[in-house]
Amino acid sequence: MTTEQHYILQILSSSLRNEICIIPPPDTLDWDAFFAEARKQGISALLYSNVEKTLLPETVRERFSNIAFMDIGFSCRVMLAHAKICKLLEENRIPAVILKGYASAHYYPKPEQRSMGDVDFYVEEEFRPKAREILTANGYMEENTNRHHDWLYHKAEISYELHFAISGVPHGAEGEPFLRELEDIVEDRQWVQTKMGRIAIPTDYHHGMIILLHTASHLMAGGLGLRHLYDWAAFVAHFSGDEFQSLFQNRFEALRIWRFAQVLTGVCEKYLGLPKYSWTSEVSESAKDKLMTEFIDAGDYSIFHGSRQSDLMASEGFSIRVGHKSGIGNMLVVLRNSVKYRWPKTQKNKILLFFAMMYSAICYFFRMLTGKREKLNLIEMNKEATERRELYREFGLE
Repeated sequence: MTTEQHYILQILSSSLRNEICIIPPPDTLDWDAFFAEARKQGISALLYSNVEKTLLPETVRERFSNIAFMDIGFSCRVMLAHAKICKLLEENRIPAVILKGYASAHYYPKPEQRSMGDVDFYVEEEFRPKAREILTANGYMEENTNRHHDWLYHKAEISYELHFAISGVPHGAEGEPFLRELEDIVEDRQWVQTKMGRIAIPTDYHHGMIILLHTASHLMAGGLGLRHLYDWAAFVAHFSGDEFQSLFQNRFEALRIWRFAQVLTGVCEKYLGLPKYSWTSEVSESAKDKLMTEFIDAGDYSIFHGSRQSDLMASEGFSIRVGHKSGIGNMLVVLRNSVKYRWPKTQKNKILLFFAMMYSAICYFFRMLTGKREKLNLIEMNKEATERRELYREFGLE
């Protein structure tokens, strides 16, 4: 890690204990690199709020405060948007629950310090037509309803995603146990009072599953950052070790995601100062270091939309499972699932599905030939995909 990254982790560790970091910055610290890394990771406000200001050079202090207060100001607007959307839907008898966003911030020592991006909320199928009508009538501009797990809206420079699926849930029969666990997510929601108003968030169990799946799916999409890691650390710190193990272990083992929860928590113990738990003792130092490298190298997906082409061959697409087919086979699975989401009528018509897949593939390669899509190097992709699959298996994602 760089000097700047080390210092960032020291501040985050103090923050997790709800303390101000009083460790002086190293003399060799490059402040331009520090600010770039903070932005890349989506944690500028969190860092500024939890470092002793007198330790910073005066010019740095002013620059840091300007960046942080802009982020905090936007996050407060997004938090208010969370409360407003919850109120609007509740007034119109549309049950809904916030995903991530304030649901994650709720577990922070100081929720307002979490960087906010957009407003993600889940509405059950029977209420979605009414929700769509109410949103449109209240000035929420519909931007894209052709996405694989949500509809996109926009209002007053804030994006809203109406979810009808949870990112990371495996497809087909493997996803059914997850869906059963999540079927009461709206019914069991909890209302929390914030400075901006009441916000409906999932139960501890549902939220833990959602952010674990979210983190894993971002890992397999080539874009996750320290904000994701801190979300998990703040959530785990909310419980005693025995409480967390009692609530999650058996249920997560049945879903085959307990191993990833152990590795992720082990990273938080080693790099963010989270207390050591007995149930992470079997996690190797190698696994911790490799996963931490993923967080450091990638950066926050919400800011830098990076992706690895090789993951088309390594995973099943929109899932947290390592693909067990050949590289080309996995690409076809990703294409099939993408087509099914884009054109629901293809889900029950195999002939229509085949022609839709052919059409999508032809359009992709045409855009590639015209320079609108990056060219695919299948040999290199397959080589890297083999390495990625082994890495994901080490993290327990199979």
